[in-house]
Amino acid sequence: MFERWSCVIGGILQTAGISGFLGNLEDFYEQADSEGAELRRFVHLWWEKYRQEEVGVQELYSLVEENDVALSLKGQTERGRKTSLGRLLGSLRDRRFQTFRISPAGDRKKAQLWKLVPTHVRDAGASRPSQENEAKSNSSDFSKTETGYI
Repeated sequence: MFERWSCVIGGILQTAGISGFLGNLEDFYEQADSEGAELRRFVHLWWEKYRQEEVGVQELYSLVEENDVALSLKGQTERGRKTSLGRLLGSLRDRRFQTFRISPAGDRKKAQLWKLVPTHVRDAGASRPSQENEAKSNSSDFSKTETGYI
């Protein structure tokens, strides 16, 4: 496996006095995965504006437009791009982005609603008060690393 190989090679190089092996890995992944970076940025903006509120594609599309998030939405019209965003959200269902999971949240007037769920809270409805307080303190702001949003 690559992980084991990189640990062995990194150890050999460090012992030989050569530092910095894979030191730019985060930068590499950020540049190589521009679509993933935009998705992480989108989730960050979503969390900052709506937290755990249930929101529809309408609200999320406005967020994308207001912040020039490049999500490769297909469609010639605004309605087509909103439909594309809805499909994208469906494909991201239950996907984790660092400390959040995109989750369906019922519907409003036959339109799917979505919410972000902190991943360290297993069942928000059954969580103990101490877990809720921990979730609020741990996820009150979306972390940022030296290389960008995570």
